[in-house]
Amino acid sequence: MTAQLLRSTARTWFWFVLGGTLLGAVIAFGVAVIVPPSYTARVTILVTPASTGVPITNGDLQLAQGLTPTFAELATTRTVLDRVIAATHVSTDSERLAQDVTTHVPVGTSLLTISVSNPDPANAAALANEIATELSTYAAPTGTDANAALQVDLNVVDPATPPVTRDGPGLAVRIALGGAIALFLTISIAFLVENVGRGAQTIGRDIETLGRGSDRDSSYGSPSETFRNQATVGLTPTADGADAGGTSTTRSRRRNT
Repeated sequence: MTAQLLRSTARTWFWFVLGGTLLGAVIAFGVAVIVPPSYTARVTILVTPASTGVPITNGDLQLAQGLTPTFAELATTRTVLDRVIAATHVSTDSERLAQDVTTHVPVGTSLLTISVSNPDPANAAALANEIATELSTYAAPTGTDANAALQVDLNVVDPATPPVTRDGPGLAVRIALGGAIALFLTISIAFLVENVGRGAQTIGRDIETLGRGSDRDSSYGSPSETFRNQATVGLTPTADGADAGGTSTTRSRRRNT
């Protein structure tokens, strides 16, 4: 595509591209304002062997590490989440809260990170810390028999605090992304329409050229028809020739007489 064609396309479609870009930015701003923000709070728990007064062995460490994924799964169960909701008085239910909770266990460690998302930063932190508290009850003994416990302790090494930044990109970034997407779409539409229109014009000119050539051929006639006309003219005597022939014959007869 030549530079002249690019300039012509830019002049023709400038206001369309500009208006589409502004419209995309406005839509992105509206979506960012209407959709409620989400904040994520995180709490980190360390699973360690329980203190029993005896030295900790390698087997105890492996037991604690092996139970860490189990606690990660317990963090999203309905029983635990119902207790968390009852303790924090957050307006939600266990099914929705389970979708907002994610867990992560780094490979080869006894660390468990629990992340909770919520439109309210304070509620997100409260829910995350309460889940850690509820998980600790599963490791503690339920009665006088200490052997009934899981022989591990859950220690909060990094409690959750209310986050100050929302999840995802900021408002300015979202508006810029919306404008950039709209700019790309409008430019694509402009070039598509230009190419389709130019192709239609080219096809129209080709059809018109073929039509003119066909008209010229029909005006001259076909070669076979021309040949037949010429042969007919050469073989058919003219009226003057016939009269001349007749007069010559009459004169010859008179001389003989």
